[in-house]
Amino acid sequence: MNSHDVLRTAIKIGGLALFIYSVIQAASSLPLFLNQLKNTGFDFPVVSIIATFVIPMIFGLLLWLFPAPIANTIIRKDLPTKSQEKFLVGVEKIAIRVLGLYLLYHGITDFVSHYASYHQAVEMFGKNVNFSGKERYTIGFIVTGSEIILALLLMLGAAGITNLLRKARNAS
Repeated sequence: MNSHDVLRTAIKIGGLALFIYSVIQAASSLPLFLNQLKNTGFDFPVVSIIATFVIPMIFGLLLWLFPAPIANTIIRKDLPTKSQEKFLVGVEKIAIRVLGLYLLYHGITDFVSHYASYHQAVEMFGKNVNFSGKERYTIGFIVTGSEIILALLLMLGAAGITNLLRKARNAS
């Protein structure tokens, strides 16, 4: 399996993940849209449904069904194998850093959300009162902190992770 095949497979899996995520989001939002349809008649923006769910589904299907043209534009097949492998290592480093950036963004927004929710609960119940669910906030802060640490490790250690991936690929 060369770098072109790996990239094509990654594009295909990414398309499938996008499609599945869009279907899950559409299914979870369906009761809200049906309720809005019942309350307002047909006077709600259908364009927002299409933009939110249908376009990502179509894009995911296109990535799933046609990964080769995209892979051909990223890695030309006429490049020497060494050049393709170097490019793949670069793509892996970028992908790992982007994953870390996503986790950092998600962790920071979760932290802000947990803090705001915790602050609201303290305002409601007072600092000395052991309100219900206080443990949930503690666990939420620990998980969010772990997520931020993992994100920083991914962003800063992308080269080391790529070397481990290359060693694991060559070992098998």
